[in-house]
Amino acid sequence: MMVGSGVFTEAEILGGLPAELRPFVGIQSEPLHRSFTSIIEAFWLAARRINKVTRIRRPIFVYFGKAPFILDLSLGELRYTPKSDELINAYVEETIFLDCEKMMRYPFPIQVACILEEFVHAIMSVEDEGLVTQVVGWLYEDIVIVDGRYTLRSAM
Repeated sequence: MMVGSGVFTEAEILGGLPAELRPFVGIQSEPLHRSFTSIIEAFWLAARRINKVTRIRRPIFVYFGKAPFILDLSLGELRYTPKSDELINAYVEETIFLDCEKMMRYPFPIQVACILEEFVHAIMSVEDEGLVTQVVGWLYEDIVIVDGRYTLRSAM
């Protein structure tokens, strides 16, 4: 679904989602160069996986960037800084924050699992991290859970 060159547009990112999800998902992105293509493709794949098992009932917002995250709002801006440098992505209220630079350190299946994890929090309203990890393992067969962590199935 790659279109154009340079950077991904928010409309392009949204356009890669299943049509039934698009009305419920808002996208904001820092300028995201094409070198981050795997992140966008992981996002689309994670969205297709979650869409197969549940339906989104309320709007969510997805921010593509890096920490600290700065959201542009109509009356100002909102800044979110994770407390831990180990945190890759986060879900706060109705917003998913995706740290694209941190995700680029991992292979594609782990990128998908990390994004899928945030969808499980946001769409399925699962708060328990252990349960979220189990659900992600059930939804995405390219990874297995070893000692509570995502591991490539091909590495087993």
